Amino acid sequence: STIRGIVCSDRWCIYERLRKRYWQVCWAHLKRNFQKQVDRGGKAKDIGLRCLGVLELVFERWHHFRNLRKQ
Repeated sequence: STIRGIVCSDRWCIYERLRKRYWQVCWAHLKRNFQKQVDRGGKAKDIGLRCLGVLELVFERWHHFRNLRKQ
């Protein structure tokens, strides 16, 4: 079958067959990976915290955008 739109998934290798512009890694999976970096400590913690901050900002902006569209 033909896929229309964007596929949001984990990183299971089967999805590597999709063209990159049609595949998005699930935000929940990314958040979990970033938290694992924080838990690991050291330099990984700093990177994980920065990534979690970006993730938070993305969702703040998304909710703001979504609320504007409802008005």
